[in-house]
Amino acid sequence: MRHPGPRRPACQPQLTHHGLLLAGPAAAAGPVHLADHADADWIAALDSTGFQAVTEMACRAAGFEPRISFRVNSYQMVLALVAAGFGVAIVPQLAAVAWRGLGYSSIARPSGLVRQIYATSRAGDRSPAVEQLSRYLAEALARSRRRRIAGQGSDRS
Repeated sequence: MRHPGPRRPACQPQLTHHGLLLAGPAAAAGPVHLADHADADWIAALDSTGFQAVTEMACRAAGFEPRISFRVNSYQMVLALVAAGFGVAIVPQLAAVAWRGLGYSSIARPSGLVRQIYATSRAGDRSPAVEQLSRYLAEALARSRRRRIAGQGSDRS
């Protein structure tokens, strides 16, 4: 059997980065320490979603093992469970929407929790379509972020 040779190098421009938030029944007056929520029930992503380790790793960095009561496959389901009072969750800012019974707090400790989003293509691919798509995605993410910061999310009940 012949080795397929070296893999092609990848090009990964960063499209955006944003902080992570603690979703709970109400927003705190200021940034929160995750350790203050060590006794809470937690809602997290399924093991197969790609965001599955964030809650566990952030909580461990804060000094405790989270008691995960629910694992779900979408941020909307996470937010619905939090709004219904079933627990708290860590969510990316891009997933934060206005929802009755739900508040978001920035996380002070552990510090530096961010989500980075990249576009990946072959390094040698200078296709105008790939470059245009990367620009479009970066612009769409920036627009979405500005709308959310301005509070234009839908009010779900």
